[in-house]
Amino acid sequence: LLATDEFSLDHAVLLSGFTTSMDMASRVTGLPLGFLVVHRYDNIQRLQDMAKRGGKVWLLHGAEDEVIPVQMGRILSKTMPGGLSYTELPGVGHNDIFDVAPHAITAAIFAARERDPNQP
Repeated sequence: LLATDEFSLDHAVLLSGFTTSMDMASRVTGLPLGFLVVHRYDNIQRLQDMAKRGGKVWLLHGAEDEVIPVQMGRILSKTMPGGLSYTELPGVGHNDIFDVAPHAITAAIFAARERDPNQP
């Protein structure tokens, strides 16, 4: 979601979103090694920033995601009350989301496009 600030995006489609890079570092290593993380991404903050601008996000997360825990998607889903549409995809993992759920992804993209028809 770094691009939401860089490009002043008001709406976005997010797949398998993580909360923060610090949380992911702890998840991957099992240790509090966040101090080694060079890039500090905070998707919670980005979503809160988008909410302040009246933004809208469509978040899709596989219920069986083995890389980014679905719990992170659930946490993100609560950061933009009224501004975030969360879809949890049963039976979908991290690397097969495009193969298993193309219709859900396409629907989210079209919903985002309808929100701003001037976007390419």
